[in-house]
Amino acid sequence: MGDNALTDIAWVRVRNGRATLRETLLHAHEPEYRLDLSLPGFAISAELRLFAHVLAVVFRHLEHTTGEARYGQILHILRSGLPSEAVDAALAELEPGAHLRDPEMPFLQRPALPEQKKNDTARRLGPNDQAVKKLLPSMPSDQGEDFWNLSFSSTGRLPVEDAVLHIAIAYFFSPAGNNAYDGDKCSMGTPGFRYLGKGNTATEVVWWGETLLETLLLMTPRSWVEGDGLPAWADRTAARSHDSGELHPLWRASWSSNASVCHWEGTELTGVRIGGVPDAWFPPGISTDKDARKQWWDQRNIEDPFYLYRDGKAVRVDFGRDATALAVEWAADSNLALARERSAASLLAPGSTALESDTRLLFIRHQVEGTASSPSIRASSVFVPDDAVWSFDVDEELVDNIAEHATFVKELLSDVVRPFRAPNKNDKKIAASGQVPNVLNALENQRDDAANAFWRRIHDVYADLISSAASDTEIPTDTYQRARNAALEAFDFVTAPHIGQYPAKIAFARSRLDSTLSRRIRQRIAPVATSEGDFDE
Repeated sequence: MGDNALTDIAWVRVRNGRATLRETLLHAHEPEYRLDLSLPGFAISAELRLFAHVLAVVFRHLEHTTGEARYGQILHILRSGLPSEAVDAALAELEPGAHLRDPEMPFLQRPALPEQKKNDTARRLGPNDQAVKKLLPSMPSDQGEDFWNLSFSSTGRLPVEDAVLHIAIAYFFSPAGNNAYDGDKCSMGTPGFRYLGKGNTATEVVWWGETLLETLLLMTPRSWVEGDGLPAWADRTAARSHDSGELHPLWRASWSSNASVCHWEGTELTGVRIGGVPDAWFPPGISTDKDARKQWWDQRNIEDPFYLYRDGKAVRVDFGRDATALAVEWAADSNLALARERSAASLLAPGSTALESDTRLLFIRHQVEGTASSPSIRASSVFVPDDAVWSFDVDEELVDNIAEHATFVKELLSDVVRPFRAPNKNDKKIAASGQVPNVLNALENQRDDAANAFWRRIHDVYADLISSAASDTEIPTDTYQRARNAALEAFDFVTAPHIGQYPAKIAFARSRLDSTLSRRIRQRIAPVATSEGDFDE
C-alpha cells in the first residue's frame, strides 16, 4: 500500500464501508457512496470539507462550458459521475500535499523536526509521547469519552485507515490550547472550529442531496474553481495561490493554523504532537501580530460555506432546545432565505432543476465547552430536521409566508410564558393603583416548563400552518383555533398542580391569556386595525 491519502488509503467512511477518496469521488453520484452519518459530526464535516477542496480542482479539468452547455454538463455528471480523467488530473495536481510521510509537506500535517538536544521537549516525538486521541477536538476524561461517544479508539495505536481520518479531523477542528510543537502553539484558526461562547452550539449548515456528489456541488463555491489556486494543504506557502496581493478563495478557506506531527510504526500511527504551523505557512502579507492574524481568520470564517452568518454572527441551532422551537426560530429569522442567498454562489444552487429530488438542510452541531483560550467539543452530531416543521424546498416567494406564520407562533409562546416572572416596576404600579398585575411570581421558575409544554402541543398546528403557507393556500379557521387551544393547554398543564395554592392569581392570568389569544386569532381570521395596546405586554 502506498501512502497517498487521496488515492491509496481507504479512510473515507461511506454507507457501504470504507473507500479511498478517489474511489468515493468516482462513485459519488451513487447513493451507496453517501457518507456514514453515524460518525461524530466533526468527522463528517472534515470529510465533506476535504472533498469540496478536491472537487473544486476537479472542475478545472472539465471541458470549459457556459450557459446551457454548462447546465447539460452538470446534468450529465449528476447522472453518470465525474470523468475519471478529470479526477485523476486533479489528484495529480494535488499530489505534492497528498503523501502521509512526505518530508516537507505531509498530508494535512507538518513534518517532524530533528531534536536539537537531549530530551528536546519542544520537538520530542515517539510512541505514546502524546496519545493518538489528541488528534480529536474532544479531550474529556476516559469516562467522559464513553459518555459523549466522541472517541474512535481507546488504544494507543491507529491503523492507517483510521489515522488519516483522525489527522483530517485535527486539521479542520483542533482548537486553541496549550498544545505546541517546536514552540508553535495551537490557535483558533482551524477552518471548522468556532467558539461562540461556553455552552453554545457551533452549527454547520449543509445542503444535503440524494448523493454525495449533489451535496458537494451544493456546498462548493464557484470562486474556488476559478483561477489556479490550490488548497492550502497542497500549497503551504501559497506559491500558486497568491496573486497581485490577493489570496485565492480556495487557499483561504482551506488554510489551518494547526497541524499534527505523527510518529509511524509500519502502517500504524503510534504517537502524535499537535501544534501551530510554522511562520512560513501563515498567509503571506499578514502581520505576525496575533490580533492581525485573528482578524484575518475571523473574516475568513465568515466566508465559510459551511457556516451561516448574519451580521457577523454565526447562526446557531442549539443542543438541548425543543426541535419545534428551533424550527420556528429558524423560519421567523428568515434563515432559509439567507441560506439560499449564500448558496447561490455554489456550483449548484438549491432548487435547481438539475436535481431530481428536493434538497434539504442538515445541521452538523458541535457543543463547545471550556474557555476561548482552551475550548473543546463535548458533543458533535448530525441533526436531521423533521420535514413536517422545516420547509426547505419552497418557492422563493413563499419563504416570507412561512416566516410570518413562525412569528405568529412565537407571539403565542410569549403570551403563554408572560405571567411566569418576578414583578417589575410596572406591575408594582398596577398593584398600587388597586388593580391586579398579570404576574405569577410564585411560579416564575415554571417559565421554561410552560415554554416546553407549549412546544410539545404546538408541533402539529405549526406543521399545518407551514404546509398551507408553503402551498400558498388559505389557513383554515380551525387551525388557528387549535393554536389557541394548544397555548391554553400548555398554561393549564403547568399551573394545574398549583391551582389550590394560588387560585385567584392563576384564574386571572388564564383569563388574560384567553382574551389575548382570542384577539390574536380574530385578527388572523379577519384582519382589522388592532392597536398595540390590544395585547398584553
